[in-house]
Amino acid sequence: MYEDIMIWMFPMAGRGSRTKELGEFKPFIEIDGVRMLGWLLRSIAGKIKEADLLIFITTSEYSEQFDVHSGIEDILRDEGITNSFELITTDGVPQGPSATVYHAASHLDGGEPAIVVN
Repeated sequence: MYEDIMIWMFPMAGRGSRTKELGEFKPFIEIDGVRMLGWLLRSIAGKIKEADLLIFITTSEYSEQFDVHSGIEDILRDEGITNSFELITTDGVPQGPSATVYHAASHLDGGEPAIVVN
């Protein structure tokens, strides 16, 4: 049933402590005029199929403070990616990328393949 659909999961709920001096929200730090999330998406865009779903996971705090949903829309548009996406938020900072992805597991029905882009 889901053989042609891939779920791409992007955990973005960490504190980014090693890059804090460059910006508060690591995925939105700009390098040569492109946000880090944009560079990441640019590098995998050729692998993302039209029917694939993108799931971004961040904290409620980051989502509100950095208007993450709109930022993702802008980045996807800039990179020419027209896929549907979901933004899932956590109440706090998970203990790492695996815990972040686990928080979003309820959004999967178990039949489709998923890949974590970290």
